[in-house]
Amino acid sequence: MISRTTLASLACLSAMALTLGAGAASAEGSWRRDALRALGSAANSGGNHSGPAAEGTVSAADPQSLVDAILAEGYRAELSTDSEGDPHIKSGAAGVNYDIDFYGCTEGESCDTICFTAGFDLENGSTPDVVNDWNSNEFIGPAYLDSELDPYLDYCVVGVNGMQAEGFSSVLDNWSRALGDFQGKIGF
Repeated sequence: MISRTTLASLACLSAMALTLGAGAASAEGSWRRDALRALGSAANSGGNHSGPAAEGTVSAADPQSLVDAILAEGYRAELSTDSEGDPHIKSGAAGVNYDIDFYGCTEGESCDTICFTAGFDLENGSTPDVVNDWNSNEFIGPAYLDSELDPYLDYCVVGVNGMQAEGFSSVLDNWSRALGDFQGKIGF
């Protein structure tokens, strides 16, 4: 079983990689998806979590439980699958559309990590300095720039299996607050 310390180290390394990528003006690409898949796989190495979430909990292994929790908080949530067959949720908060991608999945099931992502199409893009300032001063949501210098914000939650619904409500609140703050930071 992988330790919490190892998971925390992996999460920090992932965030650092995103920050360093932003300094190079782009953190977009397959390395990001591969790092998150590896992080999810490391979290899942302690056992296979699959099936419906227990009552009052949410689980990445049960995407519908996340949809239900998001709807219960008054947000919209549309469940589908991505191009690799993994679950995918579209939602919105703070006036912004965002996606929730699932990682650590085995053939589209038994996922254990989720990552909220929002992209902002800015006419003139943003700068690495703005993104690095955000990453240096904010705890929720590492930011990065795509190839057109449009900023993106992520918030990855590792080991989402059996999380109490109240805890997930706090995750949603933190994400919504970060989205609002990030919009101010980038002038969206």
